[in-house]
Amino acid sequence: MLLSEDIILPSVLEDGPLKLCAKRYSPAHVPERKQRVALIFLPNIGAHCETWQTSIERLFQIQHVCKRRTKVVVSEAWALEYPDHGRAVILNEHALVAPNAKPDAHWFARAISRFMNSGLVNVDAIISVGYSDSTSVIISATKGMDLKNLPMLILVEPLLITPDAQARFRQGGPNSPLQTTIKRQCYIWPSREDARHWMSRQSPWKDWEPQVLAHFVEFALRDLPTATYPDTSNGVTPCWTQQKEVISYALDSTDRITELCGVLPVHCIFGAKNDFAAESQQALIDLRCGRRMASITRIPGAGHLVVQEQPFKLAERIFAILNPEDYNVCKL
Repeated sequence: MLLSEDIILPSVLEDGPLKLCAKRYSPAHVPERKQRVALIFLPNIGAHCETWQTSIERLFQIQHVCKRRTKVVVSEAWALEYPDHGRAVILNEHALVAPNAKPDAHWFARAISRFMNSGLVNVDAIISVGYSDSTSVIISATKGMDLKNLPMLILVEPLLITPDAQARFRQGGPNSPLQTTIKRQCYIWPSREDARHWMSRQSPWKDWEPQVLAHFVEFALRDLPTATYPDTSNGVTPCWTQQKEVISYALDSTDRITELCGVLPVHCIFGAKNDFAAESQQALIDLRCGRRMASITRIPGAGHLVVQEQPFKLAERIFAILNPEDYNVCKL
């Protein structure tokens, strides 16, 4: 049984009026006398914190099967929300129009650091799991952190963000990958069921695990009217707006990830299909630049959207990273 709880971190004066939203997941029973860790998950741009829910649920299932063998136990998993994505955008709707509201990568990195120091997470160690753009935010959030309390980093489909890469993938004109995806999207549907039916026949959603798509329809859409569509009273629309989706939550993390690879294990998980930013991925794992990863895995049947396309295989890989000696005898 998966337990969940919504948590809201209040805003702080220096970071403006935006609140940080998080969801805490925990299993019904946690084995005793084990090393307890918490996993902190971040979503990709345009997604919502429940994007990780299917993988988290499978991770806890595997852990339950292997409970007598595992040395490291995930006692809780936290999924953090971008302040202008998912349900957070509803909470922050009025604050987002304030002059001092700056929901960018620097804001999110500071918010993650504040969250980790909030006392909400009470375990032996915290392991961060970044995804896509948010990997650079996770990396940036380690600055000033006591790395003794950070046993490893897990980066899922990470993007090595340099100024050149940021210009290429975020401002690449009408034919850039992100812009092309945005243009394909319909922004108003009569109901959530209509949205689910439409998405199930469109890329990229048609390739998603059905449970992940169901969470997207539930949590990433909101009822009308909204500030973006004030004159439309019926139907649903994405929680984020088209303009906000284009805003990058990425930072130039090149130097910092090189430093981290020298002092702690950094694990990379890619989709087996190189359908997005292959050049950036190769640069990230370039040994000539001093970036030696603890492990590199490619998940079959998935591309950049591996969390949405293969959440079960991804959960199995994360468990294997945490408990490498036990995984082969504990598969579901």
